[in-house]
Amino acid sequence: MREFAERTGIEVDLSLHLGRPLPKELETVVYRVVQEALTNVARHSGSARASVGVVELMGEVRVFVEDEGKGFAPQEVAPDRQGLQGMRERVELVGGRLLVESAPGEGTRVQARLPLEGGA
Repeated sequence: MREFAERTGIEVDLSLHLGRPLPKELETVVYRVVQEALTNVARHSGSARASVGVVELMGEVRVFVEDEGKGFAPQEVAPDRQGLQGMRERVELVGGRLLVESAPGEGTRVQARLPLEGGA
């Protein structure tokens, strides 16, 4: 996160709450989702801050990246946009769901919900 902040000037608040190490496959998905979402913050949001959280809760890992930037209307974004589509595909390959919440002037929240095998 420090390298991202230095390169972009965007301050990132990080919150990790995991009860155990993640399986490698999930670890990679979490990393790639956070990486792409932060790239989108830097490219599109205009926000000086972003928050990233990774939490183990009720048998799943929940990942979120949110900003207070200019936001957008998700329904107006072409479904084949590589960044969002790539995140969605990675998340769905491990049985998860990707949620994107945003509105013009309201910032953006990207959340991935990834099942942990064996539950919590």
